[in-house]
Amino acid sequence: MLGVFTSSGLILPQASLTEKISQSQFDRVQVGLRGVCEVPFNILRCLAFETNEQDHRTDALYLLEARLDNFSFGDLPLGLGWIPLDDLTSEMVPKALSNGLSSWRKGWTAMPFQGMVWQPPPLSPPWSRPGWLLQAETWINAEVTKLGEKVRAIEPLKSWCISSVLRVHTTSRPVFFKASLELPLFVNEGVVMAGLAQLYPDYIPAPLAVNAARNWMLLEDLGKPIRRDAPFELKAGLFQAMAEMQIDSSQRLDSLLRMGCIDRRIPWLQAHLDWLLADEITLSKITPSEREELRRALPRLQELLTELDSLPIPAALVHGDLHPGNVAVQDGKIQIFDWTDASISHPFFDLDVIFSAEDLNLREELEDAYLCAWEQVYPVEVVRRAFKLARVVYGLYHAVSYQYILNNLEEVDHPEINSAHYFFHQVLAGLAASHRGAFKLFMIQKHE
Repeated sequence: MLGVFTSSGLILPQASLTEKISQSQFDRVQVGLRGVCEVPFNILRCLAFETNEQDHRTDALYLLEARLDNFSFGDLPLGLGWIPLDDLTSEMVPKALSNGLSSWRKGWTAMPFQGMVWQPPPLSPPWSRPGWLLQAETWINAEVTKLGEKVRAIEPLKSWCISSVLRVHTTSRPVFFKASLELPLFVNEGVVMAGLAQLYPDYIPAPLAVNAARNWMLLEDLGKPIRRDAPFELKAGLFQAMAEMQIDSSQRLDSLLRMGCIDRRIPWLQAHLDWLLADEITLSKITPSEREELRRALPRLQELLTELDSLPIPAALVHGDLHPGNVAVQDGKIQIFDWTDASISHPFFDLDVIFSAEDLNLREELEDAYLCAWEQVYPVEVVRRAFKLARVVYGLYHAVSYQYILNNLEEVDHPEINSAHYFFHQVLAGLAASHRGAFKLFMIQKHE
């Protein structure tokens, strides 16, 4: 392990950042550590983090890999030295991070004729393993060369338990590399985006290159995402574009399945609810009383799903994580990316941004912008009834998404990714509103 000489001996390199970042923002972390390590390195993963809300402080422990392509272990700069593994103790890191260090140490195994060898946890993502980045860089260089360009630099952008994104600077433009984890409800994103881009070229960008075997792709720079504080016109444009694609896609389900979209129609969801509400991992962030309330409501939720499925609104393309952070505007056109959750299901399950809008006027305006296209095809009362039902049950769809993710990750990664509690709370809020008659009042107000 690389250490820094101090008056009290060798310690792990440490850096402080004053800006607010997430532990997955490897670009900012690398900038901070570069000044203290003085050795070329790749960041493999965040081993542990702890946030103190009162002090507005987050401590994080990162695993680095020395870049052997341009560094020799004997060429350490002055002030740095190597710490034998046996000398590495939990006292070298803040107490809150000691478990992460201990878990990493347990991965070292004595191997015949090899000495101590680190065995990555079986569920750890590929990009957290030594040597992976060099393989990715080799592929990137080859694909960029095929595009008639050359790579000038490759740098980390974001890396966490389900994906890794690199920024690639070429001789003519920036492009992005993305690798996604292979999970039961994740699609092969490059393959699916290539297929969707053929169907909907105005709204979905085609990858520049795809490695289907490794779930890698190169994507052009689409510009900055529009984010949640985007003007109403952009948000409305997003949902109008999505409605247009969904209505058309409802006639192309076989094509969507062939390209790799997951079939998650309502009967599939209904069959998963008993398992969902018994899964301690997914339920871990809600209270015992909230768990019991959801379990008591299960028969009612099943009834609402059955009614929603019986309405004429057909299954269609579902993005699965549709929010302004996954949308950019290029040449005046909405561009939707991050399709790892692409599926076939009820189209209104994609409306979290609308359902959760705190501004009632904004919510109603976005609702009208999205539903307008549906009301040109289906009776208004049917569309509005489906919207009402979806508001109550859509959170179950997303909670199941998180269930499949969480049950296929290392436990250390759960705090970073687990947002199932948010969608459980959306279900409970929808149930409460329906019991109060709030939806009925809302429906009357919309059609007076």
